[in-house]
Amino acid sequence: MDAACWNTFGESPFFGDYNGRVMIAWEGNLDNVKLDGTGGDSITAECQQAYSYFKALGSQKQVGLYRPNFIVSAPISYNSYIYYDFEVAIPLAPDGIPSAGGSIWNTAIWNNGSWYGGANPQRGWNMAQGMGVAASVAIGLRANADVLWVSTDYSLQVGGIL
Repeated sequence: MDAACWNTFGESPFFGDYNGRVMIAWEGNLDNVKLDGTGGDSITAECQQAYSYFKALGSQKQVGLYRPNFIVSAPISYNSYIYYDFEVAIPLAPDGIPSAGGSIWNTAIWNNGSWYGGANPQRGWNMAQGMGVAASVAIGLRANADVLWVSTDYSLQVGGIL
């Protein structure tokens, strides 16, 4: 959040931006929603996990596959990359948002419609490139959903001490 200042009102956090607007933080699944509840933009997030030596300090490592594990309220799209040896960089978030693909309430045939909502896992394996002594996954994502990045799984090869 590009905030110039922060404060709380009641139990809600608010921030002011550099254009003089006052906005509530951590509320809903969209940015720039108007006071009447209309409009809004998908939320873009950029994050990088802490670097890990994977219990092999000083040894060369090559990540083969990695899988970020999310809990989401609707499908999300993201770009990710494995970085090595303390490089700090974030992949750009994709432009599109995947469709939830669920049925519309009160129009689907009961026991035949597919529903999407609540907390659902989203995970998929990605191929990595490169090698180094420490590795970190970075993600750029765009979503209209609640998103919790809970863990990342890795398959890796550990080489000798450099």
